[in-house]
Amino acid sequence: MSQSSLSEQTKQFGDEIGGIIRTPLPQEIGATAVKIDDRIVKFYLPKAENCILGTQALIADAMAEPDNYAYPLLTGLFAARKNKLDLNSPICQALLNTKAIFGDKRFDLALAKKMLKIGDDNAAC
Repeated sequence: MSQSSLSEQTKQFGDEIGGIIRTPLPQEIGATAVKIDDRIVKFYLPKAENCILGTQALIADAMAEPDNYAYPLLTGLFAARKNKLDLNSPICQALLNTKAIFGDKRFDLALAKKMLKIGDDNAAC
């Protein structure tokens, strides 16, 4: 996962339309540091935690911002498998229906079916 406020589509990190926080006046440094810290905790740390722990929320993160992941489909499939989600679960279906993630349909679907198999022929993530 990589993150930069400059490439954010939502520009939620910054104060201005471009998603930036301007260099503050000397008397505003403390308040600006607190603002930056709050936004890192709110916007970035949960995504990093989801990535490290492989939570189910990681699937939604990868679908929402696929460009932040080198392999968003594999990221989603990993999280689905780790959380023992069924291939037909709503979140797995949403992942497979996200055009920005699901490229070569035959290859990706075969990969998903293979990755989501556990033990016998039951499809589970």
